[in-house]
Amino acid sequence: MFFTLLHNPKEIACELHESTLEDECIDELIELSLQLFDIPPNRAYFSRLHEMQSPLVLIARNMNGLIVGYKIGYALSKEVFYSWLGGIHPEYQHQGIASAMITAQHAWCRQSNFTLIRTKTHIQNLSMYILNRNHGFHVVGFDESAIVGKRLLLSKNLFS
Repeated sequence: MFFTLLHNPKEIACELHESTLEDECIDELIELSLQLFDIPPNRAYFSRLHEMQSPLVLIARNMNGLIVGYKIGYALSKEVFYSWLGGIHPEYQHQGIASAMITAQHAWCRQSNFTLIRTKTHIQNLSMYILNRNHGFHVVGFDESAIVGKRLLLSKNLFS
């Protein structure tokens, strides 16, 4: 499914995938991830989507068809959706793309009868924390199991 994510000088279109991705698309996500993360996900990391229940991948593309952002999640249970991984190309940050993708993800989750969304963010990632707070998430705990350091656990009730 395709829809317009943002109408602005840098119009952004969004693809919504409810299944695994083709290799070419994964290659594009890996390329973008190299610019976003200290330890970027590799093909094996993205291939974990094959193991996930009800995967949802939102991909934002610019007018030239290049991926400028993505948001990936999957079901933890029939009621709980986990917003797993995402990011926006540095040249496209602070334009509302991440916020629009979160809104689209939450709308899809409501339509799919999920009642709760969970996510994690690194404690030092203040912009991600603020974005999640602005979309109704609340801190519910900490995760110290990650190699990359302590993360905040956040949760949002979709119907409150």
